[in-house]
Amino acid sequence: MSTVRLRKPPVATFVVVALVLVLGGGFFFAKSAGWLGRAPAARPAPVMTPDEITELVNRLSQQIPVPAGESPTVATIEDIDTLRSQNPEFYKEAENGDRLLVWSNTAILYSSKLEKVLNVLSIQLPTPTEPAVTEDPIEVPVVDVWNGTRTVGLSRIASDAVVAAGLKVGTIASARTTYPTTLIITADAQKYQQTLVTLQGFVPGTVIAEMPAGEAAMRGDILVIVGEDYQP
Repeated sequence: MSTVRLRKPPVATFVVVALVLVLGGGFFFAKSAGWLGRAPAARPAPVMTPDEITELVNRLSQQIPVPAGESPTVATIEDIDTLRSQNPEFYKEAENGDRLLVWSNTAILYSSKLEKVLNVLSIQLPTPTEPAVTEDPIEVPVVDVWNGTRTVGLSRIASDAVVAAGLKVGTIASARTTYPTTLIITADAQKYQQTLVTLQGFVPGTVIAEMPAGEAAMRGDILVIVGEDYQP
């Protein structure tokens, strides 16, 4: 089980994302893949022990079913205004200090003050009998990781975090200049949107579409340039 602190949150990549708004139930689902919140600027959160996370999951399970046999990643909301501006439906009842728990197929927004579930984002794979959806293939992006700081070895640490997110790492190198904030660069954010949500939970950064001036060309599908704000 792991804990991060989130300003703009954070779920492996899936073939189909099925989301439904259940009236009266308070759970938000969308018809197509949506952002939990783009471009998180994260700082390390006070570490929750495994027992504390287990206790939190047990409280959730008394209100709704939670995924079994898997430990969630837990994030704490710090900048609710920014998150709500990006996803007003999902975060409409949330406030700073609330928790976001992310499993491989479910994200749950939980009010720490009210001790109740505020929203649930469900991501479902198709059943084996369903035909493949050719217009939405399984994402298998390659993520390059560059060090945009003067701290030696930071790109290697960040690449380990990318691997921990279940993603494939390509080139590990140094950027040509330094960056105050971490950047996540891809020319096809729509195609890799679920991968970006997953990636931001482990290496938070601002998503942009074009390479910064003066940098070499990226080789993979997504490039992470680690900035001075990155906290391993």
